[in-house]
Amino acid sequence: MSKTILITGASSGIGNVLLKQLIERNHDVIGLSRRQAKDVNYTHFSCDLSDPKAIENTVLTIQQSLTKLDAIIHVAGFGIADALEYTTYQDAELIHKVNVLGPFYLNRLLLPLLRKGVNPKIIHVGSVAGTLTIPFQAFYSMSKAALFTYSEALRMELKPFKISVSIVLPGDIKTPFTENRKNTYNERDPLYKNRIARAITKMAHDEQNGMAPERVTKPIIKMLNKRRLPIFKTIGLQYKLIMLLAKFLPHRLRLHIVYKLYGK
Repeated sequence: MSKTILITGASSGIGNVLLKQLIERNHDVIGLSRRQAKDVNYTHFSCDLSDPKAIENTVLTIQQSLTKLDAIIHVAGFGIADALEYTTYQDAELIHKVNVLGPFYLNRLLLPLLRKGVNPKIIHVGSVAGTLTIPFQAFYSMSKAALFTYSEALRMELKPFKISVSIVLPGDIKTPFTENRKNTYNERDPLYKNRIARAITKMAHDEQNGMAPERVTKPIIKMLNKRRLPIFKTIGLQYKLIMLLAKFLPHRLRLHIVYKLYGK
């Protein structure tokens, strides 16, 4: 059955792959992003998720053209590479606007349309980094942890309305996310020396040797056809094992391992 689905971050990476796969399955897809994806025919809205007024204007246009919405999939997001000590208030505010407040506000305004959908669903793309805090990318971890909490709360609040809510947790994925990460650190910083650069270099290496976006889009598409969604779904066997180990390891040991990998 054809569904009407809205995707944020539709112009690149996971969102773009998902967009094309859903169109191939004859779904009506609305893509939100700052620029329009090429070589694919879909309804596009240019929308800056950090701007509540832009979200309001976009939703108003959507409400004028749609009678229902079956699913919202939030893929848009970005990261900041730097020490917490050096991160500006403006950058910290921006990442939370895009990664957390944007999805919250868009969901809030679109709920009336979603209530009219068939087995309506909201799926957020989070990250394993929301559970395993990564130094020098702390605000990304913080935003994804907040998104996880928001997703759980929304799931409980919308349950009586038969709207399912879930969040998927990928590990390292090879996408333009790496090159789009906001790198503000100084490689010659006298205080942290080369720790920041070393951590970011390792993150970039792991991401560029990570899973293909299809490893994330495939389970999302399956979820769209299910009546009940899991609370969360970790993507990739190795990350499922990492999450399992993290659950049972002493917290101090868990932090020590991550510190050895990314903080030392």
